[in-house]
Amino acid sequence: MDSLAAYPRVSAIGWRLVIAGAAVWGAIQLRPSHHIATITLLVIIASLALADLCVTMVRRDPIPARPATAGDAHEADQLRALLDAVATALFVLDAHGRIVRCNRAARRMSGAMVSRLADVAALDPATISILQALPVGARRLVRAKDGRNLLVWCGSFTVPGAAPQRLLSLQWVAGELDAVEIEAWHAMTRVLTHEMMNALAPIVSLTESLAALPDHSSQTARALATIERRATHLLGFVERYRLLGDLPQPVPVAFDLSALVADVAQSTKSLLEDTGIRLSLSLPAEPVRITADPELLERALVNLLRNAAEAVRGQQPPRIAIELTTEAAETVLRIRDTGPGIPPDRIDEIFVPFFTTKESGSGIGLSLSRQIAAAHHATLMAVPSDEGACFELRIPAGDSEPSAH
Repeated sequence: MDSLAAYPRVSAIGWRLVIAGAAVWGAIQLRPSHHIATITLLVIIASLALADLCVTMVRRDPIPARPATAGDAHEADQLRALLDAVATALFVLDAHGRIVRCNRAARRMSGAMVSRLADVAALDPATISILQALPVGARRLVRAKDGRNLLVWCGSFTVPGAAPQRLLSLQWVAGELDAVEIEAWHAMTRVLTHEMMNALAPIVSLTESLAALPDHSSQTARALATIERRATHLLGFVERYRLLGDLPQPVPVAFDLSALVADVAQSTKSLLEDTGIRLSLSLPAEPVRITADPELLERALVNLLRNAAEAVRGQQPPRIAIELTTEAAETVLRIRDTGPGIPPDRIDEIFVPFFTTKESGSGIGLSLSRQIAAAHHATLMAVPSDEGACFELRIPAGDSEPSAH
């Protein structure tokens, strides 16, 4: 392309050389005695041609910019729409660390139009420091301010005529990690349930048969009663395992989530107040319509309320708050309580099946609720709270159907 741009100048030099040669030949033929003047003329013309050639080689004329067309504008709009449709947050930073461009997911994460990473609402100072020091090509798992995990990748690119710029890509990975973890628990549950049922059922049956036999001592009767009681307890334990593996597949329908939350709160409020627990409810003024399985979401909400009620029992004052809000592309359901809270070293264990810090707890309520959330492409997590515990169920907006587990 550069050689084509220089073609007119090279052609002009060629014609100048041809004219110079013709002039010299004519001068020699007409005035042979004036060779000095001819040589002088030849040197001048050759010098001009050589100067033009040097200028051509050193200074290449730029190719004129093609004027923008309607097709270019349409293509740019398509690219912007494509970037805005991506769920991954993309931040473009200049050499000074300022945000010069971002997509819709990044604006949702920021909470507003910001010019610095330090102003991104979803990130805490420690995470921001990690992002600023991340080298090009690096990939890292970091934690957002609300406790969710983010997979971060740092890249670099250069636009012609501009300084190099950094590209930060931040992707929420909580939902994907939850799904993998739940599938692992399902696999383990199927194996344990099968093996334990096969081992316990004959024990219970034989114990009942032996207890029915006559002529055995009181000591033997007590031993058989103990065996039967323990085996029956273990069978009940296995049945709770089945609850984790036999959760029905979601049946999605369009409905008003705020109405469902209000109904659950109303039905449990009197039961809670009988035990001295105060329940408060905060709902948006407008209906919150989503596409999900209302029965499964109701089950998850009841589990979270039961967990909160157990946490505030014996606390002063015992209070539970339900809050439903819409944030950008998510619907957020929060359940707060004034209980003792969750110890920091246990926050990663509370969703493990059968893990509980309560004497009478079963340890499956939170695990079931998280399984229901994952089936709806949603996330359930414990988030930092100034008082007691706070659980957030984040349901993505849109009409995407829940997944079969």
